[in-house]
Amino acid sequence: MAIWQLDKPSRKGLIPTFLKSSGLERAMFMIVLDLSQPWSMEDSLKTWIEVAENACKELMKDLDDDSQKELKLKMSRYMQTFVDASMKNSTDVKEMGPMTGESKIDPSVPSRNLGVPLVIVGAKGDYFSNLLQKSKTAGDRFEFATRRLRQTALK
Repeated sequence: MAIWQLDKPSRKGLIPTFLKSSGLERAMFMIVLDLSQPWSMEDSLKTWIEVAENACKELMKDLDDDSQKELKLKMSRYMQTFVDASMKNSTDVKEMGPMTGESKIDPSVPSRNLGVPLVIVGAKGDYFSNLLQKSKTAGDRFEFATRRLRQTALK
């Protein structure tokens, strides 16, 4: 396993030097956001998603159409059949029923499908826990910030 880190979006040109098209099926992008700077989280997330999206588009050009479709279908399947482990015994999950059969997988979901997993991590979360102890509205601010991040990520 190899882990590569970019500290600035301007270094996105380095991605093809360490990630090749043939390695996309074993690759993933991870975006780590600084939660201690909530005012910059959404812009930072949008910037890094664009970097990942452009890198994938560039690398996908070297793959044949069938390989591209398979990578994207794999991500669609995962997104549409994902069940949170903490909800496995929930009645909501049982009511949905199992999702079987390729005919139920919509290849247009998610709308921005890189064909590669994209994980978003929040670092320095203790910033909010410190705020929660000091302020009654910090919980609402945290919920608002995380909701905005989810909305941006799921576009």
